[in-house]
Amino acid sequence: MHRRTVALVLLAGLVALSGCAGLTDSSPTDTTSNVDADADAVQADTLDAMTTVTSYEFSADLQQDLGNVQTDIDLTGVVNTTAERMYQKSDATATRGDQSTSATTKSYIANDTAYIHSQGVWQTRPAPERTWTNTPVDRQVQFLTGAEVTVLNKTTVDGVETYALSVQPDPERVAGYIENQSSVGGDATVDSVSVTQYVAVDTHRIRKATLDMSATIQGQTIDQTLTITFSEYGTETDITVPDEATN
Repeated sequence: MHRRTVALVLLAGLVALSGCAGLTDSSPTDTTSNVDADADAVQADTLDAMTTVTSYEFSADLQQDLGNVQTDIDLTGVVNTTAERMYQKSDATATRGDQSTSATTKSYIANDTAYIHSQGVWQTRPAPERTWTNTPVDRQVQFLTGAEVTVLNKTTVDGVETYALSVQPDPERVAGYIENQSSVGGDATVDSVSVTQYVAVDTHRIRKATLDMSATIQGQTIDQTLTITFSEYGTETDITVPDEATN
């Protein structure tokens, strides 16, 4: 794997803003091997189909191991880029030795303003740059663009028939992707990235993706695993910022 020193973003940026019910069991089922599908065609059709996506829901699990601290974050969210609205709820647990700390955060973004509720307090701040072109779906599209793609098999995710794609992202895109996130500071060497995407056979929209990344920062190894699922493409959304957030 190509290695490059980049500004490390750990790591919630890999998921970012996320509504709705909790994580569901979306493990692939009914797998069929030896699929007669052209990887380049599936890749092109998927990139084309994802350009029309404007609204969707997603859920994600992000696990991160820094050696002395392990973090597990569950997120659920809804995105509407046309209305420029997002909602996310995150439940995070950080564990060091035999001690754990948990926190729940709710976030809304409306146009260029973010409203964040944590520890009983609302905060208002500018939305991150490129919010509406850097949503979770956009990030998966970035990985797929210019990647080397192999069709692994055909499988079912949440009742949807999908192609399972092994995606080897363009190293420059991986580096650029990380550099564009909110930096935590310090230089990191990204040692490896492995991505699998599950693309609906009928619509060519991404239904699920997994990502494994390993990096080092100041001599410390950081391992991260992300599983994210997408649903309800194109449905109407009602993302309303609570009155108490704006008062």
